[in-house]
Amino acid sequence: KMKRTYLRTAAAAAAARPGPAAKALPQRPGGIPRPAMAAAAAAAARGGGQRMGGSMGGSSSAPPRWPFLRSRALLAELGNFLAPGCVSERAGQEVGVQHRILWVTAPAGSGASTAIQVALQAVAQPSGGANARTPSSSSTSTPLPPLTAVLDCQASLEAAPEAPAGSPVRSSHSMAAGHSTAQILSAFELTLRMQVPEQATATSSESASKIAQYVLRRYPEAAQGIKSSATALGTRAGLPGAVARGTELAPQWKEANEKHGGDPVAFATAMANIVASVPGKQLLLKPPTPVAALFALLRDAGVRLDSTQGLSSMVPRSTMYLLAATKGAAEVEGRDIAVVLLRSELLGRSAQGHEFLEHLTKVTSETTGGKGKGSLRLILQSRDGVAACRAKEELNATVLTADEWPEEMARAVMQPRFLDAEETAVWSGLWDSVGGHPAHLKRVAELVHEEKMLMAKEMLEEQQQQQRQQLAAGMRPQMSQDAEEWAARSTAQKMEDSWRHDVKGVSETPSDRLMRRLPQAMQNEVQEFENQVKSFGEHPYLRIFLESAGGSAGALTSLARRVDELCKAGSAGVPVNGKIGDVQDPLLLALLDVGLASPRWDSEGKARVAVAPKLARSTLSAWVETLLAEQPLLSRLQCRLALWSSSSSSATSSSTAPSSS
Repeated sequence: KMKRTYLRTAAAAAAARPGPAAKALPQRPGGIPRPAMAAAAAAAARGGGQRMGGSMGGSSSAPPRWPFLRSRALLAELGNFLAPGCVSERAGQEVGVQHRILWVTAPAGSGASTAIQVALQAVAQPSGGANARTPSSSSTSTPLPPLTAVLDCQASLEAAPEAPAGSPVRSSHSMAAGHSTAQILSAFELTLRMQVPEQATATSSESASKIAQYVLRRYPEAAQGIKSSATALGTRAGLPGAVARGTELAPQWKEANEKHGGDPVAFATAMANIVASVPGKQLLLKPPTPVAALFALLRDAGVRLDSTQGLSSMVPRSTMYLLAATKGAAEVEGRDIAVVLLRSELLGRSAQGHEFLEHLTKVTSETTGGKGKGSLRLILQSRDGVAACRAKEELNATVLTADEWPEEMARAVMQPRFLDAEETAVWSGLWDSVGGHPAHLKRVAELVHEEKMLMAKEMLEEQQQQQRQQLAAGMRPQMSQDAEEWAARSTAQKMEDSWRHDVKGVSETPSDRLMRRLPQAMQNEVQEFENQVKSFGEHPYLRIFLESAGGSAGALTSLARRVDELCKAGSAGVPVNGKIGDVQDPLLLALLDVGLASPRWDSEGKARVAVAPKLARSTLSAWVETLLAEQPLLSRLQCRLALWSSSSSSATSSSTAPSSS
C-alpha cells in the first residue's frame, strides 16, 4: 500500500515538474511505427479485430463468420431423395431400393452431415410452424414431405453417461465397442419414440389400433411383453418415459384385462388409451396421444421380454418393435418416414451394430401394402468406405459423396474474408498444404484470426512498455540538465536503431507467421492422419499385398509406385477394375478400411478410389519416403530408379497419346 501511494505521488510530481525529464521520448522518423506491428494493426482492423483499451486484453471479437457452403449437386440429390409424396406413388419409374436407401460417404470434415441437415430443414420448412398439423396425404391432393427421425450417433455417445472405471465394459476393445453400440441403440429407440409420434397427424385410438395390429402381426410374441408392461402399470411400477412410478392404474388395468384379455390388439389399444389419459404431473408422455403411449408400451414390452427370455438376436426386441411401429405409422399416416443416422460408421465397430444395420436396411427395403401406403426411407451418413461400396453393389442403394471444394470456391471463401487479396504466395502455400478440405480451411481461418489478435496484443504490450518507461523516467530523482539530455539522446538512439533493424527486415503479416508454424498449429489434424497411416502399415491386407509383390525391394517398389499414383491422382482418384463392391485389391481395401481413401463415381458412373484430403496424401507420401530412407543403399537406389522409370514412361505415354489419336 505504501508503494502504490509513493508511485501515485511520484507520478503526479513528475507530471507537474517542468524540465527535460517531463518531455516525451523522441518518435521514429515521420512517426512511422514498426512495420510488423503496423501490418498486425492493419490486419486486425480489416478482420474486425480487437479493440485495445486501457487493459492488456481488451474486449475480444469473434472471427468473421465461416460460410458453411454445401455442394449444389449433393443438395440436389438429397432433395430428390426426400421429395414429397410416397415412394410407392412415383409414376413412370419402377420403385426399388435406390429410392428407399441412401448412403452419403465422405472423409471427416467434408460437410456431409451439414448438407444432410440443411436438406432436412428445407424439407421440413413447408410443414413447420402453424402448418405442422396438416392432414394426411390420403385426404389431400398435394403430396406432403416425409416425416423425419434423425439421430447423430456421435452426439448420442457424448451425451450418454460414461461406464464406471471398474465395469467389465473397459476390459477389451470389443466389449467397449459393444457398450457404445448399446448406447447408440438406446438413443435410436428414444429418437423413434419421441420424434415419430410428435410429427404424426394420425394419433387417434383407431390409428394406435392399426399400428398395434401391424406390430403384432410381425412379432406375435410382443403380446406377452405388453401383458407384462400392463401388469407393471397395475402394480404402480409405472411406464418408463410415459407414467410416473406410484401412479394408481389397477382399476383401469383390470377392466381392460377383463374386456380385451383375449384380443392382443384390442388390449394394446386399451392400455394405450389408459396411459394417454393419465391426469396431471403423473403423465410424462409427450405428446399425450394413444400413438405415443403405444410406442412407450412397445419399447417396455421388448425390454421385459429380453430380460426374461433372453435376446432372440443381437438386435434388442425393443428396437425391432419400435422400428416396426414406425413403419406401421407410415402406412397409417399415408406418408413416408425418413430415418436418418449421422456418423453411422460407429455402428460398424461391433457385430451387434452390423446386425442392426442389416435389420434396418432389410425393413426399409421391404415393399408396402400397396400404392399410396407410406413406407420407410433410410439415409445413412458414414465414413466407412467399404460399407458404402457394398451397399452400392449388394443392395443397389444410392451412394452420394461429399467432395472437396475446388480451388476457385475455396479461394473465394478465404480471400479477402480471412486472407488479404494481395497474399497470393500465402494462398498458394495454403492450397498446397491443406487443399480444399472444408474443415481444414476453417481451422486455418481460425488460426489466422488468432494470429492477428496475438500480433495486435504484442503491439499493445510494446506501447504500454514505452508508457511505463516514460513513467519511470518521470519518477527518477532530478538530475543535471546535461545528464537529462544525455539520457534522452541515448533513448532516442535505441529507438532509431530498433526502427532501422525492422526496416531492413521483411514485413511479416499474421498469415506469414502462421504459415511458418502451420504443421505445429495443425498438430491434432496431422496426428489423426498419422494414426490412420500407422493402422494402414499394420493392416493385414497390406501384408498380403507386400507378400504378393515378391521380395522386400520389389514389394517396397510396388507399394511406393501405387501410393505415388494415388497421391498424384488427387481427389479424382484412380479407377477400380470391376465392381467396387467386389474390390479384390488388398492395397485399396486397406486404405478404405482405415479411412485414408473413399469411393468416388465419375459422371459415367464408373467407380474410383481417392485418397483424400490433401493432408492425408501428404502424410501417406511422407510415410513411404520414410520407409525408403530406412532401406539399405542398394535397395533404396533400385526403388528410386524403378519409380523414376515408371514416372518417365507414364509421362511419355501421356504426351504421345494426343498425337497418336
